[in-house]
Amino acid sequence: MKFERVAAKAPILVIHGGAISASISQEKIEQRNRILPEILKPAWKMLQDGDTILDVVVQAVHLLEEDDLFNAGYGSTLQSDGLARLSASLMDGSKQRASVVALATHMIHPSQLVYALQSRQSRMLGPLGAQLLAREVGMKPESPISDRKARQWLENQLEGKHEVYGTVGAVALDARGNLAACTSTGGTSTCFPDRMSD
Repeated sequence: MKFERVAAKAPILVIHGGAISASISQEKIEQRNRILPEILKPAWKMLQDGDTILDVVVQAVHLLEEDDLFNAGYGSTLQSDGLARLSASLMDGSKQRASVVALATHMIHPSQLVYALQSRQSRMLGPLGAQLLAREVGMKPESPISDRKARQWLENQLEGKHEVYGTVGAVALDARGNLAACTSTGGTSTCFPDRMSD
């Protein structure tokens, strides 16, 4: 299959906070909708200022990972054993290259790891490799479990509830036709330990 690069009339940047289940309150939906434009602004400025397309999508996802309203980074859901296992991916359209981290623990920004993997020969890591790479690139261990998510996990365990939050992401196309996408997820709440996320 042959791909052609096309010039965009203007840069394009799309972010998403992930799909949600019908059980999510209207208040949470409105909170998420209010924060998304604020997350978009700094990444959009980077794109307009000519930063690399990978930097732009990783920065957008990095900001999504910092807000516990989204199922990524600090807002990750907890698996049935009470541990958050995070996954992330980064795709560089111009180089036809992807990098992936799966089931990472003790971190908030797996998006930073997939960015670091882009320049390496091995670009897919599981939990142990993610921890080793995090140490190598200077990421200190951090708990991705917010108080709200811990309470939610306990309620889910006691009441058999199950709220569904989807993967967050960013996709950007620059004026030169370069395309990139980054995703991050905390997986599925109360699922079997080590369930692989998308």
